[in-house]
Amino acid sequence: SKTYKILARKRFVKVREEHGKYILEVTEEGKRQQKEYQLQDTLKDLKISIPKIWDRKWRLLVFDIPESKKEKREILRSFLQHFGFYQFQDSVFIHPFDCENELDLLKEVFEIKPFVQCFTVETEKVPSRVAYYFSKLLSRYT
Repeated sequence: SKTYKILARKRFVKVREEHGKYILEVTEEGKRQQKEYQLQDTLKDLKISIPKIWDRKWRLLVFDIPESKKEKREILRSFLQHFGFYQFQDSVFIHPFDCENELDLLKEVFEIKPFVQCFTVETEKVPSRVAYYFSKLLSRYT
């Protein structure tokens, strides 16, 4: 009953009566949330490929996700950390390898496409803390 109360309070389930029996029904919000949890579980296996030859370009991800989508913003941050991005600022992340496909998938799944931009930057100069963060990973390319 404790679990039911939590799910009902979040409006993920509701009880209806049909022919004298009580039926627990998953709401549309509950179905959406279940789908999102399943997608998150699937996405955890997603990884950014390490190429044999590095193109010496940096991927700069910038986002400004509204407060109304705070949960999705936190999920995105979590995935970026899982992918090995370096968090340069609150909403600015850096990675040395091509990851546009993975990012496009995340943007699509979490419906945050208009709020997330990815730039490919060609530069040898990155802040020392970024260079240090990726030094072991990039040492194979020197």
